[in-house]
Amino acid sequence: MMHLRRFLVQNFRSVLDSGWIESDAVTTLVGVNEAGKSNLLLALWKMNPASDGKINKLEDIPRSKYAQWRDDEDPQIFISCEFEITDESLLDQLVSLTGCDKEVLKITKVTRNFNGGRTVGFPNYIKKTLFDRYIDK
Repeated sequence: MMHLRRFLVQNFRSVLDSGWIESDAVTTLVGVNEAGKSNLLLALWKMNPASDGKINKLEDIPRSKYAQWRDDEDPQIFISCEFEITDESLLDQLVSLTGCDKEVLKITKVTRNFNGGRTVGFPNYIKKTLFDRYIDK
């Protein structure tokens, strides 16, 4: 199983930069009307929609950036999510595929861009690799 730890929405509809939003089993979004709460949830839903979650550039890209980004060959990321993997069998599969320690693979970062593409990364892998290189010198 994977648990959403936190998420970040950038340049999605009315949300320019949400900053990292911590998530738990129950998370409350509080704000005045028209603050962008629904757009935060919509971006989160578009990360992995159950149905009909197509990205509509005309609606989803902020109006001020649409002309600049609509035909962008390097599409902007609009949501980043950090998950914690708690399923031991999934961790074991990742260890066998990558050869990395479980602790390095426990935190997974997934992003989605305006062309619908996703990236998957392991933030602790980068930190550990850089740290090990620094120690070796």
